[in-house]
Amino acid sequence: KSIAQVHELLYNTDSFTNIPFDKYLHTLTSSISQTLDSKNGVINLDIDKNLEININQAIPLGLLLNELITNSFKYAFDSTSKNNLIHFSLIFKDDTYYAKYYDSGAGFDKAKLNNLSSLGSLLIDTLLQQLEADFSIETESGYHIEFSFKEILSGSHSNF
Repeated sequence: KSIAQVHELLYNTDSFTNIPFDKYLHTLTSSISQTLDSKNGVINLDIDKNLEININQAIPLGLLLNELITNSFKYAFDSTSKNNLIHFSLIFKDDTYYAKYYDSGAGFDKAKLNNLSSLGSLLIDTLLQQLEADFSIETESGYHIEFSFKEILSGSHSNF
């Protein structure tokens, strides 16, 4: 569904290179919330309304956020708590995107992170590599990841 939403936004814009990322992310998070029946969590988004992202970066970033949000709801949150929170922010400065994601879940031992061989962990790592992102992860009190990646200007027809 993440990729289909990117294509839908592309068809509704004048550009076949960039998509309005705030619209995409609001649609994506709404879809995830409905799919997971996430009554026990809140997703806060802090994104510039005019921020557009190249399709070659929007797709892996959307898939990454889909995986992170899904993991938070499935594994990190207490289903009886009403204080479950996800926060994602994205800013663009000097040709670089800076992103922060955190959840208020229980967290886990960071040593386990290096030993995880699950499909989800592999997917997160692969998508960060695809974005050529520098990142850091903290897991002591919730899951926190900060990452940055350079803007690319090539169009949707280019090789990624």
